[in-house]
Amino acid sequence: MELFSTNNLTAVGSSSSSAQCHPIQRCLLYDFCCIFVKGRSIAQNIRGGTIRLEGATMLSKRYRAAIKRSIKLLEQNDSSKTSSGKNVQQLGEELCSFSLLWSLIEAVTFRPSQNLIVVDLLEWAHECFPSTQSLIPSVQSNHLRDSNFLGTVMEELMQQERPEDHESYWNSVLRQMLCADFSSVLTLLQFHSAFKNDEALLKMGKILQSVNVSLFKYDRTNCDEFLALRKKVCDLTAHKQMFRSHDNLGVICSLLIGDRGTFKKYFDLFRPNWFEVFPAFLLFFYPSSTGEQMLKVIENFFNLVSVRRDKLSQLEQTILSIVEFDLIKGLRLICSAGQSACWFATHLVDLLHFHDSNFLNPTLTATLPSGGAQKLLDGFSKDSADFDLRARLLVEYAQLLFQDDQLWEIAPEYLIASGLDSVGQRILDQLVSQFNWRGNTSVAQRLLTICDRYELGTAREDILRSLVLMLCRQGEWTSALGWALQMSSNELTVNVSRRILEGAISPDRIGQMRIFEALDDQFVNCSELVLLYKFYTFKRLLLEGELRQAVHILHELFIDNSSPVEFHAVLFEEMIRILCSFQQPLVGLDVLNPEEMITPGLDRELVQDMFRSLSMLHLQQQLLATKSRSGGSRSVERPTKALFPPNDSMAQSDELSERVTNLMETLRPMLTQALANCFLD
Repeated sequence: MELFSTNNLTAVGSSSSSAQCHPIQRCLLYDFCCIFVKGRSIAQNIRGGTIRLEGATMLSKRYRAAIKRSIKLLEQNDSSKTSSGKNVQQLGEELCSFSLLWSLIEAVTFRPSQNLIVVDLLEWAHECFPSTQSLIPSVQSNHLRDSNFLGTVMEELMQQERPEDHESYWNSVLRQMLCADFSSVLTLLQFHSAFKNDEALLKMGKILQSVNVSLFKYDRTNCDEFLALRKKVCDLTAHKQMFRSHDNLGVICSLLIGDRGTFKKYFDLFRPNWFEVFPAFLLFFYPSSTGEQMLKVIENFFNLVSVRRDKLSQLEQTILSIVEFDLIKGLRLICSAGQSACWFATHLVDLLHFHDSNFLNPTLTATLPSGGAQKLLDGFSKDSADFDLRARLLVEYAQLLFQDDQLWEIAPEYLIASGLDSVGQRILDQLVSQFNWRGNTSVAQRLLTICDRYELGTAREDILRSLVLMLCRQGEWTSALGWALQMSSNELTVNVSRRILEGAISPDRIGQMRIFEALDDQFVNCSELVLLYKFYTFKRLLLEGELRQAVHILHELFIDNSSPVEFHAVLFEEMIRILCSFQQPLVGLDVLNPEEMITPGLDRELVQDMFRSLSMLHLQQQLLATKSRSGGSRSVERPTKALFPPNDSMAQSDELSERVTNLMETLRPMLTQALANCFLD
């Protein structure tokens, strides 16, 4: 998947399918699915289905934690490329970008309305940029950039007797002050060799500690205490000239009291990402601003630091839209990334929907890109244009998951949660039906489990049909018959049974088909299956020594006109084997059990029945042969599409006819002799 790139003006193309995702990304999507299901469960147990602020914040933090966990795993990953050839570095960038966006949306959306926006944005910045460099990795290196850059600087400085003599020390101090990271600035100042003895350093330390406490520990609905502290700093610098002997402390004071020249100077010096320092700008110059005032504040900020809107990357444009409280525009930019951002947009919109269902109503989101879902939805509903953004994203995401051979099983969770009812179920039916399970019976069984769970009739029938045909091609006729019996239609059962009767497997193997022991009354309407069942019973009775019962069943099979000619040939051979057990060696066939001769049990009535059956069959074969010859010159009807290719080539037909004739000629004298013996008895 291609996601946002911080080094491109636009999102990278999204032609890659999810089937090429990195294993770590697959784990991330599974984690997201678990959180998604948890969110649905919470919403279903709340009246009105709206998740309160605490619940929405909890779910949002879980999503963010999952992304961060994936980023850490990528940092530890030894492989330099994913299965799609994508560099792990690039994948790490993309996930970092999405982590940044998710946390920002959480900061401005899932927050008490009375809170100062500046405090929420500062917390976002401190969490996402806890070092003197951005968490967003640089493509200049071979690995993801170490996020604890500040810690590395501090560790090096601790080894020095006078860290303040090193340029990196004061650069770190001023860089963090430019971001209003007061805790880090205070920590760095404490490394100053004269900190405990210098009055100015001690005073600055107390001021920074007080500012930090006033912003993040107490009342967040106003900034009165911060403004009072800032006034105190103005007095210290203007009247008492407390920091006159410390140029760098003077810079800190200038930033704190909102000196525009100082802010621009050090922004130009360090050139950070504008969104890293914007929360600090808001605090230093417009601490009491509300969401409605953001447009004007950002305009002033861009003018000060010389940032042009038309030069922003897609990631920066998205951040800007969110900071301006234009979340719909932000979502439009995210959705415009196509498949690359679908997983992110789907879960984000779902959470926003359950937190405030009115926020993402169809009217507001009608202009948002709908991706590949719209065409699919149009095929199932005339009113698809009225479906909200959440439903469209859930459908598109489910489509993408079905393209991945390891993620498809979680796709139904999203379609069923779409709220499209019968439309969603029909879409799921189609996606499951079209899924390529590549001849893997284990995957087919898991698909059938989904079909049963969600009552997907069409998909179930298509999968069973494909599974049966595959097993037939592989010669697994017993398994094929077992799967065919699971279908409500008799078509597959009839065709598989007929193929077995025509000789697809040996008669002895039919006698070993234990599947018949668990059959219920469903097979009564299938004559071919009844024939198989009777022949199975016949073979079992022979093995058990029940000759009389076996011969009765054999007689029933002979007089059944529904069986194919190939099966009659099998019956002839079975009859010959039975007669051989009484009249050796009339023909060169082995007896059923050469060690223990079956006790004679044939009587005149049985032999006469077998004789009549043979004569009737002989006459039937002659009539069929005559009809076949006379019908050769007639027009042939247009053949219908058969489930299995026909087995009636001219050569096979002649060979079978000759075989049946020879068997009849062998049987007739045997039956005559058996009948004579019965009369002699």
